[in-house]
Amino acid sequence: MKKLAIIFSILALALALFIYLGIKETTAAGKGDWTFKATIIEGCSCRLMCPCYFNSTPDKHFCQFNNAFKVTSGHYGEVKLKGVKFWVSGDLGDDFGDGTGGWAVLTFDPAASQEQIDAVTKIIPTIYTLKMDVLGIEKK
Repeated sequence: MKKLAIIFSILALALALFIYLGIKETTAAGKGDWTFKATIIEGCSCRLMCPCYFNSTPDKHFCQFNNAFKVTSGHYGEVKLKGVKFWVSGDLGDDFGDGTGGWAVLTFDPAASQEQIDAVTKIIPTIYTLKMDVLGIEKK
């Protein structure tokens, strides 16, 4: 049991470090590089320490989630992303071991420009690597 607690602590620390350091990707198409660092608040329908991080199935027959993002720094080409707020709501489905999930909806803060929305929607598939149906991109 003690080993399991140590493993979970290490995984949680690695996840926190990954989020803190942010994500950097250079596009292969030569459309410019991008950087993205954000503070993320997450909640889902699974029990505490969502098993979806470690398994290909949730603890129920679905994993509905909400991830709220506040971009602390970053850009996509010439588009500055600092300060952009958005959230992603979705459902991973009952078994995403094949690389497919359920659905997602992206909702942006009214202060986000159309250029910022376009940039974030190009970055999101790198963050959420499951193939999911995007049911909407909206601005509230």
